[in-house]
Amino acid sequence: MNWYTPSSFVGLHGNDVHLWWIDVERFLHQRSSLFHLLSTMEQEQARRFVFTDDQNRYIVIHGICRLILSRYMNCFPQSIRYGTEQNGKPILIQAEEPTIHFNLSHSATKAVIALSFSQVGIDVEKMKENIPLDELVPHFMSMKEREEFYWLPRTVKTAAFYRCWTRKEAYVKAIGHGLSYPIKEIDVSIALKPILRDRVIPKNEQMWQIVNIPQVDEYMVSLVTKRQSISPSLLRYTDALFPFPPKQRANPLR
Repeated sequence: MNWYTPSSFVGLHGNDVHLWWIDVERFLHQRSSLFHLLSTMEQEQARRFVFTDDQNRYIVIHGICRLILSRYMNCFPQSIRYGTEQNGKPILIQAEEPTIHFNLSHSATKAVIALSFSQVGIDVEKMKENIPLDELVPHFMSMKEREEFYWLPRTVKTAAFYRCWTRKEAYVKAIGHGLSYPIKEIDVSIALKPILRDRVIPKNEQMWQIVNIPQVDEYMVSLVTKRQSISPSLLRYTDALFPFPPKQRANPLR
């Protein structure tokens, strides 16, 4: 699997899973147009950011998310409505079948959106070399994972740490839970080949799978899908495939 920029748009079919990689800084110049695609609540959230960089990234990520979803749903970006599941996972409010499921994750200047006709979880994290790995590991790794981690050479510990973290984050997002889920009761492995052991809800092991996603520069990405899903399409977002709706207004943030 490799990330690529598609030349044309193709929708979801059957057990497809599509991942869209967004290089946020490439689209900062579209901030004003993207702002007007947001809901009133999202616009209010954008205005609450203290730092301009954080505000701009929020606008770009959530505006592009609406552009992508609107193409799959064949509707205007502004008409998309979000709801939440019982545990707070965002969902699309849709009148037509089949239901499209999505999940969004972002870190620093990158974001990734996963789409499927089945529930899906995605996580991306920018890897940092200067964090206290050994101090953080006991807070989320299982006993088995910790034992494996402490024997690793220092040179590979950072990647192993983020591989484990993003797998667990993607998993709890896929099943509709947040980090309140007892993630130390889950084994996902710190090795390249993932496993899935859930001592809280063991039946999930037969329903879900962790999919290895190629690392993008210093960003670790993990995906969790239903077992019947096929290998994901790894797509780089380009605005050429997602045109803006007409009649954009002036920038209200100035």
